[in-house]
Amino acid sequence: MSKKNDPDIFEQMSIFQIINLLDDQENTFSSEDISKIIDKLSCAKRKKESIEVKNRHQEERERREREARKAKERKEAHIREVTSMDLPLDWENAFNQDACFDT
Repeated sequence: MSKKNDPDIFEQMSIFQIINLLDDQENTFSSEDISKIIDKLSCAKRKKESIEVKNRHQEERERREREARKAKERKEAHIREVTSMDLPLDWENAFNQDACFDT
């Protein structure tokens, strides 16, 4: 299977094809070929792990931003509710009845 004129034959094969060839008792892979396969798989694994970490960080950042927006909206809704409270029509200032303020 080791072809000196086509060093990138492994790039054309799926990982499953390579694994099947490695399981074959009659494979003619050299240790150098197997090392290339391992190196390429290791590189692909590192890239995938890096992408997964970036995605997790982005999802976590988006989750925190959503939570912050929801908290801000709840706070603003509470402020609107409290500051827009209307007093009853028969409301009087309690201090109007206080003798200390009578002149």
